[in-house]
Amino acid sequence: MLRRLRIPLWLKLSMLTGIVVTGLTGILVYTAYRQGYRDLEERFGLVLKHIAINTAMRIDGRVHKTIVQSKDPNGAAFQSLRHLLQEVMEKNYLTHETLYTFHRVGDRDVQFAVMLHKEPFIGNPYNIPEANRPVFDQVLAGKPAFTPIYTDDHGMWISGLAPIFDGDSVVGIVEADFSITKFVMQLEERMQYYLVLSGATLLIALVVTILLAIRFTQPIRSLKKAAGEITSGNLEIELKIESHDELGELEHSFNLMTRSLRERYMMLKYISPHTIRMIQRHMIGPGHRQEARRDLVIFFADIRGFTAYSENRPPEEVIHNLNLILGKQAALIEKHGGEIDKFVGDEIVATFEGDNAAVQALQTAIAIQKMVAENLLLRQFDPTLKIGIGIANGEVVIGNIGSDDRKDFTIIGSNVNLASRICNAAAAGEILLSGKIYFALSDDHTFAIKKKGMLRAKGFSDLISVYSCRWEEIAV
Repeated sequence: MLRRLRIPLWLKLSMLTGIVVTGLTGILVYTAYRQGYRDLEERFGLVLKHIAINTAMRIDGRVHKTIVQSKDPNGAAFQSLRHLLQEVMEKNYLTHETLYTFHRVGDRDVQFAVMLHKEPFIGNPYNIPEANRPVFDQVLAGKPAFTPIYTDDHGMWISGLAPIFDGDSVVGIVEADFSITKFVMQLEERMQYYLVLSGATLLIALVVTILLAIRFTQPIRSLKKAAGEITSGNLEIELKIESHDELGELEHSFNLMTRSLRERYMMLKYISPHTIRMIQRHMIGPGHRQEARRDLVIFFADIRGFTAYSENRPPEEVIHNLNLILGKQAALIEKHGGEIDKFVGDEIVATFEGDNAAVQALQTAIAIQKMVAENLLLRQFDPTLKIGIGIANGEVVIGNIGSDDRKDFTIIGSNVNLASRICNAAAAGEILLSGKIYFALSDDHTFAIKKKGMLRAKGFSDLISVYSCRWEEIAV
């Protein structure tokens, strides 16, 4: 298997700077180029459009139609309009090949009408460039316009167009062209200069970034080495503080952390990961109440006969075996979506939440009882050991119980007491359910449940209906 290439942080920072600066430079240069390109189009396009508009307003559409009909370059109509175009050309510094008129043919086609060329070509069809087709359609609809910059065999151009009217009908078009090649080349040369300047700036930025990155990552490398020492169990590590900036503060904070770790290391061993997970899940933010009402399924499982089992055995053996038994139960609880609330001696308290909580809790209880029955859990300790399980559901309060200095994050409420009483009433190897759990599962025929009777539980004035699950008949 190939090892992933390790890239130093200083090199990553340098590469990131290069990428960012290059990207920003490219974006800025491209944006400037596109803006300059659009400015050229708009500046020259508007001027050419107004030249075309002013020229078209001086042309009689009826007279213009007769030119193509007669195709006589010596006729009065042609010569009159040619003189007009000559005047417009001279006043606006255009050339003879850049100012002419078209005669409309059909809905979308045009043919040459009046031009300033030495040899007139009246009536020749004009192949409209596809890129300019939308602009011609707009002008034929009666609206003046100018084209975007386009390219042909003679260079780059922009054109202004205006309709020639005969009454309300568009019978022709005036087009004024201008060669914009020189201006576009100047724009491109300017952008090339900016790119060269940006490249030099990028090189300088990279050199500075590499030097700064090496300088700034040195404390980070020291932190990494120190963190590795802590991971190896060495809590005596101390960093030498060499700067008074944020990195120096970080090194100082790291030293404070290691001192605190040395002080609290033994305490952390006694904090249950289940308790941590419960706190992370249920705590409301600082400044708010830290109690919450939740609708949960409460699960109690108690090892029957464990007190007698532990009476004549060494405490170390008892604790080891108890942890093993509780650990296997906890694994099944978590496998089926439950969360451990606490361990009370040889009893385990767990909760299930959600629409499928009752099913998950009962599946967990069946899995535990089957594991015990198959002698996979208790055979190595005492075959007489069994587990009694009680399950109830309802609203509980989740919160901190205790003093300001010592708290236990747990669930309380009458439904918790009910689950505990039902568990106490369960025989060894039995699963007992409350009435609410039974009715929650009444539509699920997977489980074999029957009513066991009425339970008089301590702390409850009314008798409680309890139901027993014949788990031996169910496959899990």
